[in-house]
Amino acid sequence: MIQTDVRFTTTDKNLDRLYESAKDTLLSSRRNFGDKRLMTDAPGSSTATLNYSLMSAETLADYDLGVALDSVNAFLLTIRKDGRLPSSLSREGGAILPHYEILTGFSFAEEALKLCYLAKNKNSSYSKRLYEALSLFDEYLWTKHDLNANGCLEIYDKTDTEEGAASGRFPLLTMMKNGEEHTASPFPVETYDLMAQAYCVRNTLSELALLLRKPEEASLWQSKADAVKQKIDDFFWLGGFHACFDRDYRGSIISTLSIHNLSLLYFGALNTENAQEVVQNHIRNPEEFWTPMPLPTLAANQSQYDAHNELCGPPRGVTYRRAIRAFEKYGYYATITEIGQKLLKATGTQNQFPVCFDTVTGEPLNTDTQSAYTPTASAVLEVIKRFWGVYTDRDTVCWGCLGHENATSEYRFTWGNDTYLTETEDGITTGSINGNRIFTVTAGTRVFTDIHGTSVRVVNATPAPLDCICVCRDRTYSMHLEPNEAKEIQ
Repeated sequence: MIQTDVRFTTTDKNLDRLYESAKDTLLSSRRNFGDKRLMTDAPGSSTATLNYSLMSAETLADYDLGVALDSVNAFLLTIRKDGRLPSSLSREGGAILPHYEILTGFSFAEEALKLCYLAKNKNSSYSKRLYEALSLFDEYLWTKHDLNANGCLEIYDKTDTEEGAASGRFPLLTMMKNGEEHTASPFPVETYDLMAQAYCVRNTLSELALLLRKPEEASLWQSKADAVKQKIDDFFWLGGFHACFDRDYRGSIISTLSIHNLSLLYFGALNTENAQEVVQNHIRNPEEFWTPMPLPTLAANQSQYDAHNELCGPPRGVTYRRAIRAFEKYGYYATITEIGQKLLKATGTQNQFPVCFDTVTGEPLNTDTQSAYTPTASAVLEVIKRFWGVYTDRDTVCWGCLGHENATSEYRFTWGNDTYLTETEDGITTGSINGNRIFTVTAGTRVFTDIHGTSVRVVNATPAPLDCICVCRDRTYSMHLEPNEAKEIQ
């Protein structure tokens, strides 16, 4: 098996302590489950979840690919005959017990797919097993959760959601009967976040089919994925409000404005224009989601918003973990820098990784009960490697060149026989592979190459225009970059 490892050092003592604390939380969340070692949601936990543990396992893969792969395989091996994937696995004695409760919020398909690339074995038994399991899960979703066959997936109760019974997204309906007012359940609810998840499953199946040399099946899965994306646009998107909304059992709009609109970007289920409208009108709206500590679970000006309920109000660490990929997919690199800086400040004061943060102050909440939540630590590590590190995304190598104000750093990623290194000092970052310099670039950027260091692309990762110099292949390139703007170096 391919071996991976990461080493990060910096003269910024606070950042160094934060990194080591986050890394320790991540590695301490590996637990024995019978003859397997799996990723859990917190050190000392005996539960692995399909929505949060596998998200953290993707981060873990840079340090311990074997446990990351086992964490995926454990879920693949416990899929039900009807295609339902377990939402969690618990350890009881020497046994692994699957539980089939939550349906939405699975952060699984694309995360598992990326391990195929990291393992450098795309057409493998792992890839085949993943393809078979996701195919069965897709069949389960459309057989069991589209009972009216209108192409929109349904959930039947709050407990189907990742927020569970505490969810504030689905208020009771107020209705009149015999001249008197009464309340009724909105369920079954047709929900866009389950649709987005279904899109990701099909899109992942298309990519897996290509890896397994099944081009006809890849084309079929892609057309099915595109149909789901179009249905989201046709049925859930309200152009006048620049967002998606769920619908109750009558087909009426549920007006709750939720951070799950950002999950649409995480799963890649919105077209570029709609994604831009969500970000500009809602995510970056200071009255809704761009609060002092951004990304609360519900818009801060909603009546259902509850600052004391972590599932109906304050920003969650897991939301930050998802937001990184959500913004990345749509090219919002400067926004990643902004939220990443907020996250590092909020966690770095006491080196704690809570479930959620105060919306106004950014202070960690409820640390007396949970101060080492793995998805939050995972988000911190993902931010650090995007700012100053190096990592792979399929066949692309991504180099963080944000720079430091008064510090230096070195981030070393070992991937099999290859070593990728970023060195940051004096307002510049140098990237090298196996000791061979690939580029030197002005701070404030991110650089993308292939695994050999060619096909160089430079992006402005700051919210301000940037005059940038990049030295590559013994040539110097000068460029002016607007925020998020990318330029290829030929």
